[in-house]
Amino acid sequence: MNRLVEVWARQIGWPIRQRNVILEGMIDVRLLRYARQLYLADRGVDIFDRSFAILAAGRGNEGGVDGVNRRLSAARQLAEVDLTRDGAKRFSFIGLFDNDEAGRRAFMQANRFDRRVIPYHDVFLLHPVMPPAGGASGSEIEARAASLNLRFSRLNWEIEDLVSEDLLLSFESAYPDAIVKKTRQGGLTHRDFTRQGKGQFVGYVGRNATLADMLGVVRLVCSLHDYVGLEHEHISAAD
Repeated sequence: MNRLVEVWARQIGWPIRQRNVILEGMIDVRLLRYARQLYLADRGVDIFDRSFAILAAGRGNEGGVDGVNRRLSAARQLAEVDLTRDGAKRFSFIGLFDNDEAGRRAFMQANRFDRRVIPYHDVFLLHPVMPPAGGASGSEIEARAASLNLRFSRLNWEIEDLVSEDLLLSFESAYPDAIVKKTRQGGLTHRDFTRQGKGQFVGYVGRNATLADMLGVVRLVCSLHDYVGLEHEHISAAD
């Protein structure tokens, strides 16, 4: 084993596991980690499998949607030649984009840059409802996602939107200048945060969220487990 992926991951500060999900930035990673901590404290179960890692594309300009594509491309190239003695890949990587204008653009660019990148198999857009893979092809999962989220088709969606409406409203009261716009469709609300507001919100979640507030994020983790081929039946994200 040449350990190319592990050497590279250490150089960029990535705590990789066998199966990895690349997110746009540290704010996204922190929200998933808070959900993990709350679930573990409340139910004694770690929703991050030992083989599973959530990774930030980078900090600041190193992250974002272009950072996801850049890191995903590099990781996949190294993983293709970092094999076990039996010739199997030791590591796998997928990318998740926010479903906003920048995220949708980068999602399309991922496949145009490298035709081996399959939408809804290697890269995903975040939706309010993330359909299970269930052995389906990328095109089948994409069609399911479009159908299940039809009533939200014009609604941008980011990981912050998965936090409970109660906690989001509480945050708005405490930080009225942190949100510049609210858009509602299909009974759900998307919020556009200021740059400073996003940081304030993540800190607020860390101080005030309960597991009930983070069940939407837990459901996302279950979906991501499914997309990388891991079991998640031991995790309950019911309200």
